[in-house]
Amino acid sequence: MSDIQRVVAHLQAEWRMGLRPTTVAQAMAALGLPPDDEVRWQVGRTLEAEWRQRHSGAGFFRGVIRLISQDFSQFLRFLPGVLFTLPGQLREARDWNPAVYILTEDEKLIARSILLAHKQARPMPSATAIGTALSLPGDAVARGLTMLARLGFLSRTNGDFTLAPEHERFTRGLGFNFHTVTLSRGEVFNVP
Repeated sequence: MSDIQRVVAHLQAEWRMGLRPTTVAQAMAALGLPPDDEVRWQVGRTLEAEWRQRHSGAGFFRGVIRLISQDFSQFLRFLPGVLFTLPGQLREARDWNPAVYILTEDEKLIARSILLAHKQARPMPSATAIGTALSLPGDAVARGLTMLARLGFLSRTNGDFTLAPEHERFTRGLGFNFHTVTLSRGEVFNVP
């Protein structure tokens, strides 16, 4: 099993416990994997692809056709459940944007500092100003800005970062919020 598959399996187990929006970085640490932005990105892309496939219209209709072809009475029993869970699935799509699980806590803080400057009609803070305000080393800020650009929160032109036109979609649902819990036995996860 690859590291990406191990992290995905760990996250899916964590998320089934409910109220545990554990991040990819937290899962990697729990599995003893070193921090790696590329692995974190690939895990996030894998999770998003699985979610889209499971919740896509094509995925839904494949399941419906399979049920109808097997047993129409089973389909009729299944239909109310689908209609009942659809609002929850739509909320899940709104609340669990990729930023929730791909970004580290530091990257979420970087995003929040950029949003604060934007809200106050100030120019986007420089990487140095962000690092100073958050007590983060320059390389951590640079990696954070790069990851925020990969997600689509920031745009990068000639080495300069600016807010992407659709940056506000990341503020919906859980957005850049987090509350990290560390249990006495060393287990680390987030709660909403």
